[in-house]
Amino acid sequence: MHMPLHAPHCASRADCLIQANLLILDRIRPLQTAILDLGCGEGAFAVEAARRYGVPTLGVALTKREINLARDRARRVNVSGLCTFQVRDMNRLHDLEDGIFSTVVTLETDCYLKPYREGVCQIHRITTQNGLWHNIRFCLTDSEAISSSTLRDSAYIQRAWQTTPLQTPEHFKLMIRDRFIIEEELDLTNRVVAFWSDFIDLQLSARTRVFARFLRSSFLESRRLRELPIVFRHRLAFWKYIRGLATGVFSHRYYRLRRR
Repeated sequence: MHMPLHAPHCASRADCLIQANLLILDRIRPLQTAILDLGCGEGAFAVEAARRYGVPTLGVALTKREINLARDRARRVNVSGLCTFQVRDMNRLHDLEDGIFSTVVTLETDCYLKPYREGVCQIHRITTQNGLWHNIRFCLTDSEAISSSTLRDSAYIQRAWQTTPLQTPEHFKLMIRDRFIIEEELDLTNRVVAFWSDFIDLQLSARTRVFARFLRSSFLESRRLRELPIVFRHRLAFWKYIRGLATGVFSHRYYRLRRR
């Protein structure tokens, strides 16, 4: 579930949902060798990158369902010849050749690199000299005194999404500094909060009704009854993260990183 980003020209939720894709697409260098989308989901970014730049694009995801949807999307846009989609764990990149991707993208998926430093090393290995890693990520805010409630929410998010622990921006910079140079850093928090501001500003009674609809949608999304607790935990973690963005304990950030 990607975070929508508010923009003045967005007329619908769908428009806001693609803003993260557009933010990265507009920063990709025109001349590319190949693009890797780690955690490509249903292929929206990979397909648009192939269509816009005409370069080979590899997207990887964990489920066959997502990969099939991505392949269907590529066929509809007539870029099947440029797009390859694989069911692959993003932590298993060892069989990919060194230096074959000029661009690597992790759109809210770098939190699944385990262990994180090893994942950074693998991305560095498969990226061309001076290649770019575009990374939109979930963060804790830089704070010397993180409250116990923030730590509880962070731990809940980690368990529900099965991610590595949320890092502060400074911790992230320490993890990547030997492999990548930060060329650009953007704080997207306000754009995410602006999208959800109508919900955040609601009175408690109205917010309760919205949350009830959220529970109903969780039930409908569960293809099997036993999946309902998983979907519910995932969505509850999503709302905890939104609340944390609104109160300033979490932040949502974009990094353009150049390979050393």
